[in-house]
Amino acid sequence: MVILKCNCLEFWANFHLEFMYIFEIPRFLRLFAQKPKKKKK
Repeated sequence: MVILKCNCLEFWANFHLEFMYIFEIPRFLRLFAQKPKKKKK
């Protein structure tokens, strides 16, 4: 996840930990839901 890569990396590092769950969870759910659909052998 590369959204803000500037001097506020320290602040973003701490904020990213909490934001990661908010953005990563829905992304993981989408990948998990699309995995069985795309994997049709």
